[in-house]
This record gives sequence, structure tokens and C-alpha cells, in this order.
Amino acid sequence: MISLKAIAGATLLTLTGLQVAAQAQTLEVPSAELPIVETGQTLEAPSAELPTTTTEPTAADLSTDGVELAQRRRGRRGGGASPNFIGAGVNLGLGDDDSVVGDTNFAVISKISFTNNISLRPSVLFGDDVGFLVPVTYNFNNADVGVSSFNVVPYLGGGIAIGTDDDADVEALITAGADVPISRQFTINGQANLGIGDDTGVGIMLGVGYNFSGLGF
Repeated sequence: MISLKAIAGATLLTLTGLQVAAQAQTLEVPSAELPIVETGQTLEAPSAELPTTTTEPTAADLSTDGVELAQRRRGRRGGGASPNFIGAGVNLGLGDDDSVVGDTNFAVISKISFTNNISLRPSVLFGDDVGFLVPVTYNFNNADVGVSSFNVVPYLGGGIAIGTDDDADVEALITAGADVPISRQFTINGQANLGIGDDTGVGIMLGVGYNFSGLGF
């Protein structure tokens, strides 16, 4: 026969198990609450406003632009041309002084432009005899030498040299040189001449011309 103590112990164990199971069922897990968005509402993200700035040209900018524009206009207008001029200089004769260009003497120089690139450059040499140089030259484009606003206009050409001595020599003339306009009024000219005839001579002419308006300008 089962004793009362055994029945009481079994009953106690059963009640204890039921109590633990009940406690396990009553444990609640916390839930995260989500925000409720009503229908028709929109979420707006804050926008960063960038400052607007306007830059206006300063007087220095306008001055620089004006200088650059003037330089471009001057370059387009000049092209391969330097001004027409008439002036004076000296011819330094080298080689045979019986040649029209081979003697050292005073010179009157000039330039008359027919186009920007084609010029007539008559000169008169005054010494023991008078000589005339009549070359036609081709003027090349301006070469910027990087010194202030000076440009160099080189040229090359040929013609005749006429002497007025007893022999009245006529020589073939080869000419090469350069014009350097230094202002609106004046141009420096350097020119080398080779006279080929009965006598062959070389002359180096250096002079300054006064600019004037003429054909092609």
C-alpha cells in the first residue's frame, strides 16, 4: 500500500511544476514601438542652402582686358607691316670702295609700302659721289622680341644700285634688314646691301626714320 507521505510528495512536485510552467508563460518580450505615419504625410529632409555670390569685374580687370584687346588690335592691324618713313643714317662700306655701296658715307633712307608685305626702299648715298639704291623688299610678319612693346619686322629683297661717278656704275643689289618701330613717330632701320657689278661691295646702313601715312595704311 502507498503511504500518505508518498502521495503528499508526488502532489507537491506536481504543483511545483505547474507553477514554473505558469511563470514561463507569463514572460513578455518588450516590443519596439515604430512611429506611426498617417496617410498623405510626406517626410521632408532638411536641405542645406548654399550662399549665392556674384562676382563683378573690378577696375583692374577692366584695365587688363583693355590692354590685351588693344594689343590684339595692334597685332591684327600691323600684320607684317611697319610704318612708312623717311630719315637719315650712315652707310658703313666694306670691301671694294669703288662699289656703289662699298664706301662709307651719309645716307638718306626711306620706305614706301604698297601692301603690308611689299615695300619700295629707295636710299641716297652722299660721299665723293652720289649713289642711289632702289630695292623692292618683302616684309615678313612681326617678330615679338619680348622687350617692352617693341617688334622687329625683318625683310629681304633686291633691286639696283646706281652710281654717278665717271663710270656711272649700275649694280645688281641684294638687300636684307629689319625695321624696329619704337614709337608712333619713329622707326629704327638696319640694312645690309650687297652690290654686284664690275666691282663688288658690301654696305651696312643704320638709320632712324620719321613715320608717315601712305599706301597700304
